[in-house]
Amino acid sequence: MSSLPSSQNITRVTLANGITILVYEKFDAASVVISGSLSVGALYETPAQNGLAALTASALTRGGQKRDFNAINEALEDIGADVDLGGNVNTTSFSGKSLAEDLPVIVDVLADVVRHPTFPATQVERLRGEILTGLQYRSQDTRYRAGRAFHEALYPANHPYHYSTRGTVDTVSKITVANLAEFHNQFYGPKGMIVVIVGAVKATDAIEIVKAGFEDWSNPNQPTPPPMPELAPITTVSPLRAAFS
Repeated sequence: MSSLPSSQNITRVTLANGITILVYEKFDAASVVISGSLSVGALYETPAQNGLAALTASALTRGGQKRDFNAINEALEDIGADVDLGGNVNTTSFSGKSLAEDLPVIVDVLADVVRHPTFPATQVERLRGEILTGLQYRSQDTRYRAGRAFHEALYPANHPYHYSTRGTVDTVSKITVANLAEFHNQFYGPKGMIVVIVGAVKATDAIEIVKAGFEDWSNPNQPTPPPMPELAPITTVSPLRAAFS
């Protein structure tokens, strides 16, 4: 039982800028996995820009200060690694995996695209096209449409859960590169960021690798996440539910 993750074998460190690092050493395989989240999501976007947080997160890996889109992919493919980011309502999540010896490369790529994205227009347009195609496809999916109808009925229009994190064809079409850059500059920052590393790496080494990429990151204007709007209690039962009660 001592080999299972617990407070006894997980190293936890919080950096001065607000980033929490959790490391679990696991040397029965030569690989390492990194995952975590940033305290930024769709709760910061307006209904008119629905999908902005998700588009921003997906566009991060389209280019950074150190590497453009092709160089990012080459750096990861050369070592058989991968990195992924995605926007949710409350957070932006990230993940990656590689051989343990290549952890510095993953963290370096993540630090570059998370802190210094360039949002190249050509790549953003390609990404937008992929998202719009997916939205058009989902508009014909009855399961997706039922899920959207459920959320729109359950949550009022002033609540983030009322909307799809993917946005709509109309809203995503109108988001500009400048909108992405502004959203990143205003809301991305280290406060509330969580980094979890599991694999064949010593905790002290993993922490130093993360520090090298993120310890000097700051955004003095990064806001505190706003509280969710209060929901009125449900006082009636729908006819459909009553029929099956």
